This record gives sequence, C-alpha cells and structure tokens, in this order.
Amino acid sequence: MQDLNERDLFPPTPFHLTSTHRTPKHFHLSRLTMPSDTLSAFQLAIVARCDEHNRQERSKSNFRRCVVFEGHFIKYGSHRSLYPQYKTQQYIANLADGDASAPHVPKVHNYFTIEDKMAYLVMEYIEAKPTLPRDTPEKVAEALQWLRDLPAPSDVTIGPVGGGLARHKLFKNYTAPLRFSSIEALERYMNKVRPCLSRFLKHSPPANQGLN
Repeated sequence: MQDLNERDLFPPTPFHLTSTHRTPKHFHLSRLTMPSDTLSAFQLAIVARCDEHNRQERSKSNFRRCVVFEGHFIKYGSHRSLYPQYKTQQYIANLADGDASAPHVPKVHNYFTIEDKMAYLVMEYIEAKPTLPRDTPEKVAEALQWLRDLPAPSDVTIGPVGGGLARHKLFKNYTAPLRFSSIEALERYMNKVRPCLSRFLKHSPPANQGLN
C-alpha cells in the first residue's frame, strides 16, 4: 500500500464528485454509479470489508454502518441517505482547512457507489487519545461554537448541503415530511402542526424520568 498514491487508490472516474458546493436540484444515480469491474483494488477492498462488517454486526443493537479500514473511516449506506452527509462533511472540512480556530474535522478522501446499490464515504480517520486532557470540556464547547458560527451555503435551502429532507427531533422519525423552500415555509408548517406538537410535549415524560 505504501507504493500507491491517491490516484492509484481512488482513480479519477466519471462518478467521482468534485469539491463543488453547488447543490443539484436533482441528482441521478447513474452519474455516480460504476460497475464493480472498474473500481480500484482499494475500493474493492473497502466494499469487501463493509460487506463483512454488515454480515457480522447488523444483528447487534448498536450496529452502525461504519468501519475503520487501512487508516480511513468509512461510512456506507444507500446513496440517497449518504450523499447529503458526504456533501455536508465536505463543506465543513473545506471551511476548517487552514482555519487555526477550527477543530480537527475529518477530510473527505472519496465517495463512490456501485451498481445503484451501496454508497461509500471514505474519510480521514482521527484516532482518539487514550487519556483526555483536562481542558476537554472547554475544547468541546469551542468546537460546538465553531460549528454553530459556520455560514450556511448561499445556494441551499433548509436541510443537508447535498439536498434531501431536514432532520430534527421535532419531526416524526427525526425526518421532515417535506422539503422547506424557506424559513417562512417552515414557520407555516410548524404553525399548522403546533396543536399536535403541544399535545405531544404535554404528555411526554420528563427528561430525567427513570434516571433516579
């Protein structure tokens, strides 16, 4: 592996997405998909490792579609759900690059799909330190504040950078039922569902129930 460069691991191909932040109104799987016989050896190894992880771990309650492989952190799943995560991660990592005040944000190395099936997001792996420094709470607070202060892309609406539905605990199953074109559209929706939301909050158990 040491004799290979990034072009060997992730060769330039028609499906490989660039670092543009422009959000397409519609994205087509055919533009991002490749037959398995055109993938690099490293990409095939990623697919095999994720398949193995899925078979061995999916029955566990804490199962997550992510693995650490060859010094990379890899998430896998359907293209429709993973593509917005890819674009959001890429946008944040690009803003963090060269910003001395930014936390260490994993860089995106590659994103690919195979035959309209699984998608794979290959990122930098940041290994956790065995012992936490004393100023960890302050560092976490600074990182969260940095994320909160990030400017929103100029060409997106409410939701992920790569398109798709907004996610928040106020929505059923944490996913908005429709796309909101503006803050005003979201406000109109929330005003309509507010009676139902009020009843839900009124009968919800206290946050600390069962912890004593």
